[in-house]
Amino acid sequence: MKFTSIAVKDFKELVRDKRGLFFILLFPIFFMMIFGFAFGGMGQQNTPHNIAIVNYDEGTTLPTGENFNFGNNLTNQLKETPYTNSDVKLFNVTETSETQADSLLKQRTVDAELIIPSNFSASMASQIANSAGLTANINNTVSSPIIRGDEGYSNFFASESALNSVMTEYQTDIVTGYKNQIAGTPGAEPVKYVNTTIQGISGTQSFTQFDFLAPGMMVFAILLLATTIAAILTREVESGTLERLKMSKMRSFDLLFGGLIPWSLVAGAQVVILLIVAVLLGLHWQGGINSVILATIIGIIGELPQLHWQ
Repeated sequence: MKFTSIAVKDFKELVRDKRGLFFILLFPIFFMMIFGFAFGGMGQQNTPHNIAIVNYDEGTTLPTGENFNFGNNLTNQLKETPYTNSDVKLFNVTETSETQADSLLKQRTVDAELIIPSNFSASMASQIANSAGLTANINNTVSSPIIRGDEGYSNFFASESALNSVMTEYQTDIVTGYKNQIAGTPGAEPVKYVNTTIQGISGTQSFTQFDFLAPGMMVFAILLLATTIAAILTREVESGTLERLKMSKMRSFDLLFGGLIPWSLVAGAQVVILLIVAVLLGLHWQGGINSVILATIIGIIGELPQLHWQ
């Protein structure tokens, strides 16, 4: 059958073209490695957010008569807060000046910068007094902590979200604790009629950004075949091979199906190789052998339109 001859011819040409084979199989691996290092691969499950804290807080006197600095207390809280159900710290905290923090941001040594204003403790005292009903002789103070960062940097959005969440919970816990202390029930907790629990699907709790990027890199590798196939077609036209094939009894089916065989092997090999590399770089693979087979089939199907162009 003539399509087998076409397949053998294309496969031999593919193996002999070392530069093309390198571009097809190894070039996508370099991209996979770059994205693996950049977006949290390398087996790290919970990666701490690097933040810089600039604390201008001057402290205050609480309704209980206690002198307290909530800026220092919040900083310590951020240092000790772990990931949920983990002993890994949520933040790597660097206490520094505002000028140095801005420099670290520009160098992307830190993901975000938290500036605690001088009246932060005074505003917390106002919240406590109002919550406890001690509004007499209290000057309501509003403070505005600043979370600063590069809005074009993906790590900033993750750090900003984590900081906002921890700070909101911190304020709630502090106000509730002092309110109960003033009321004489220090251990009391407010009654909650609605309790929202966040749960991840089994096996996805430790996903990193790389887990969502790796499949896209596999699709990118399949798309690279288009340039290679176009180059081969151009070469066959220029060398006169295609004209000689047309003069034989070869049908269109023989040309297309014969070309399908070696390029299907290449597409399947790409998917398997990149999947292995991604797992070594920290991809949290949740599938079994059936998923590998399905991914390979999808890769081969994705290569079919490119053969149609040929």
